[in-house]
Amino acid sequence: MAQFSTATTATVKMKVDLNTDGKIAQSGDTVKGAKTPSLAGIKAAATLAEAKTVFNAFYGTIGGATYDSLTAVKTITQEVVE
Repeated sequence: MAQFSTATTATVKMKVDLNTDGKIAQSGDTVKGAKTPSLAGIKAAATLAEAKTVFNAFYGTIGGATYDSLTAVKTITQEVVE
């Protein structure tokens, strides 16, 4: 009997500030917009706090950016399997 597959991973997106050049804003930059990048492969059962930890690793620590966790959207895709 066909059913939905078990959800193991999700994609999470959050707004990240952009500077006047359209690049990811660094500390001290003038913010002139935002983009909403997605990170795939976050566990499906992740809490917002866990998703923020992953975003902070990529965008906070590596990118030196800030993000708005109140704009977070988690998408889980489950396909039909037999």
